[in-house]
Amino acid sequence: MKNLFLLLFLCLGASLTQAQSITNVTPSQNPVDEGGNLSVAISGNNTNFQQGSSTYVYAYVNGSYVPGYVNNIFNNSIMNASFYLPCGVCGIATVYVQNPIDGTLAYNNAFSVNCSQLTGISPSTINAGQTLPISISGTNMNFSQGSNSVYFYSSSTGQTLYPSSYNSATSSTLNVSLSVPSNSCSTTYDVCATSNTGCTECISNALTVVGTNPNPVINSVSPNTGTPGQTLTISISGTDIDFTQGSSLYFQLYNPNFGASTYGYNNSPNPFNSAQTTIDFNLPSYCGTYDLHIYGADCSGSPVVYTSAITINSGLNPVINSVSPNTGTSGQNLTVSISGTDIDFTQGSSMYFELYNSSSGVYTYGYNNSPNPFNSAQTTVDFNLPNTCGTYDLRIYGVDPCGSSVVYTSAITVNSTLNPVINAVSPNTATAGQPLTISISGTDIDFTQGSSMYFELYNNSSGTNTYGYNNSPNPFNSAQTTVDFMVPSTCGTYDLRIYGADCNGSPVVYTSAITVTSTLNPVINTVSPNTGTPGQILTVNMTTSDIDFTQNSPSLYIELKDPSNGNTIPGYNLVPNTFNSTQASITFNPSTYDCGTYDLIIYNVSGGCNSTSGITYTSAVTISSSANPQIISNTPDTANLGDNINLTINVSDLDMNQVNSSSVYLYNLKTSEKSFNSFK
Repeated sequence: MKNLFLLLFLCLGASLTQAQSITNVTPSQNPVDEGGNLSVAISGNNTNFQQGSSTYVYAYVNGSYVPGYVNNIFNNSIMNASFYLPCGVCGIATVYVQNPIDGTLAYNNAFSVNCSQLTGISPSTINAGQTLPISISGTNMNFSQGSNSVYFYSSSTGQTLYPSSYNSATSSTLNVSLSVPSNSCSTTYDVCATSNTGCTECISNALTVVGTNPNPVINSVSPNTGTPGQTLTISISGTDIDFTQGSSLYFQLYNPNFGASTYGYNNSPNPFNSAQTTIDFNLPSYCGTYDLHIYGADCSGSPVVYTSAITINSGLNPVINSVSPNTGTSGQNLTVSISGTDIDFTQGSSMYFELYNSSSGVYTYGYNNSPNPFNSAQTTVDFNLPNTCGTYDLRIYGVDPCGSSVVYTSAITVNSTLNPVINAVSPNTATAGQPLTISISGTDIDFTQGSSMYFELYNNSSGTNTYGYNNSPNPFNSAQTTVDFMVPSTCGTYDLRIYGADCNGSPVVYTSAITVTSTLNPVINTVSPNTGTPGQILTVNMTTSDIDFTQNSPSLYIELKDPSNGNTIPGYNLVPNTFNSTQASITFNPSTYDCGTYDLIIYNVSGGCNSTSGITYTSAVTISSSANPQIISNTPDTANLGDNINLTINVSDLDMNQVNSSSVYLYNLKTSEKSFNSFK
């Protein structure tokens, strides 16, 4: 009894721990064609298919993964799934089911997939220009199941040939007729056919074409001229060009200068001569000379070209005959009457008008083109004449369909009837460096012209100038205005110049308009100390009048200068007095050779008329030495001729380390000879 219970327990445990598995896939081992759909029922043991979207299916076929689509899950053990079998995936399939509980379950030899295959072609050689029946054989192609798509492709030329007819078919054989163009090159073609499931199968280099290799040439093109936008029928003749080829030929007119082109249509071969045809073209709107290109005339892929085949022009000779009036004044609104030949002024916005001065480059455009309603070759155009005087040409752009332009030279002379004069300037004095508002009145000067007019104060002696701003005309009198200036720091008498008062370009001048003076008199009052020694770092204190060191210190340059020899010692580290801006200290570093009496000079002092010159304090600092250098003794004090001696020299107020060897020598009082030797 005990053994019986043990046996039952073991059997029950084995049942409870049995692993999940796929037990069946139906239909099984029924071959399905590539490109088709297959629906299968999948059965499992201890499986958990009802995980919903977490359960997915795929098949592994000869190295390729094919996704499955779950159609329905009936319970944890039975579900339906579909597979779309791509073209080229063939062989025995293993089906996999995955979900989070079961993991990945596999079922081998679930189903098989058959691939279609082309096996041969007969005949395998055809001549250019021939039409022959071609027999194509294959397996699993099912040619007899319906229409099949067949083509022949050459990878070397890029040309594709299609059968001219489909004649008969069995499940394994398809008979077609193939016409090879007479201009075909010698090359090989792949043959490709589509099975009844839509998969395309090919045999590489299956068909050899023996070509004629023609030398196509375009002999003539007529007519050779046309107008923009015209529909033109062109007659073309050629050698080794079969114009009956139809859509394999196409035609182009091409302008090599700017790339404009148009394509032909209605290829109409001569029924009595296949080397002649007529082609219709919609001519471009761009005028110029166009080459004729014919593509597909031979097997090279390059076009046959007939250069300068068609010239597109307007057929017109536009000329401006008259312009009236031929004079005007600067700034005037002038209406000009214009007449021409072969110019249709009713073209509107495609045409525009310009007055141009070739000397100055000044120009203005016209507006309100108003053609004569009774004569399209006449019009009136409005111009705002420029402020620059001179003779202007009239240019008209877009006078014909080609966009041509015409010029009427010396059409309009712009001059001025004005004699601008500055009558009064007030005030006539100013302080250097101060803002100044000047009232100006004139004759024949319209100060309301704005930015076309500008103002300048100019000193003829120094060349100093400044420009005005804030031109504010008198609202009751356009010949009066006020202008703001920043007065220069250079004193003197300034002329007032006004530019743009008329179209002649020269300024109107009021001489000696403003006298600039200064209320300042910058002076150096004291310099302390007034002595120093060579090599000493010397700090000098200065007191001044009308010099503000806090305003000027960034631009000031200060030096000591010896007027006797021009020697200078530059100053550095300028420090203004914090309690008195007219006082400051400056540091100098004279060398051991800078003895002498020096003037102190301050440059670039601003705020007065002396701002561009130096202010000098004469004999400000004397650099001298209190030393009295002497030779006290030397030993030995006697020697014989030819002796080498070591001479010891005792000195006072003399640093022998600063003495070089060439300055120490023995001097013969009788013969004035000098004897130099080594110096230690």
